[in-house]
Amino acid sequence: MYLARNFPEAQVTFLARDPERLVPDGFRVVAPDSTPGDEPVDLVLDTVPTVKLDGKIHLPYQTALEPLMSGPDRPVFLHISTTSVYPSDFIAKHEDDLPTQDERTPAGPDSDRAKDRLLLEHAISATYAEARILRSGGIYGPGRCVATRFRDGDFARAGAGNRMVTRIHVHDLCRLILAFGKADVGLPVSTVNAVDERSSSNRDTFGHLEGLLGITVPGDWRTAAPQGRSVVSRYAAGLLGGTYRFPTFKEGFADCLGV
Repeated sequence: MYLARNFPEAQVTFLARDPERLVPDGFRVVAPDSTPGDEPVDLVLDTVPTVKLDGKIHLPYQTALEPLMSGPDRPVFLHISTTSVYPSDFIAKHEDDLPTQDERTPAGPDSDRAKDRLLLEHAISATYAEARILRSGGIYGPGRCVATRFRDGDFARAGAGNRMVTRIHVHDLCRLILAFGKADVGLPVSTVNAVDERSSSNRDTFGHLEGLLGITVPGDWRTAAPQGRSVVSRYAAGLLGGTYRFPTFKEGFADCLGV
């Protein structure tokens, strides 16, 4: 929805099970049992998480998209996946000792949910031979941000120790979608990490928010050993024309808080 509302150059049609939920907002919507129509489609954006039927990965939109994806002028198929498909079970004495991963890092999910997301990537690539994948960090923005949660006294996200977190502001994610979704993008890879310039530890993030908001964030994030890893991208900055609008959580949180 953010893309449809904030990027007027993109004419968006939603494929939704409940079209009536989106029509009042002025969005163009079609149901899964229909087709998007006769207008040319340049990009199919897939944000559907893992769906399983009888233990197998299921692509619920496949039938609806078949006329589009089997024609001579088939659009680019772009799937939003997650950086959780990379291994993340690391602990170190210092944050700088944690590994840094990029698109060259082999996938190695260490949770069942992340394993399913990798299986979904494989199913999509097998179904749409030229599919492109954006492995997104934690998506945040206005109305969906740990900074506003903390400001409002909700500290449910504070009990995660001192984990490294990889993020992307929804605005820069949409910019990446439009750039990577171009037919002539010319990248040598089909998978790009959608992440900002640097991951940040809870110690760094929560400490910043304490100073910015004048609050005390509970939890053991000050003393716990750093966990996780950093995820960067070799290609995202180039797709963005060399400039993120929100290069780190500091700029992004300021936008969410309106400061």
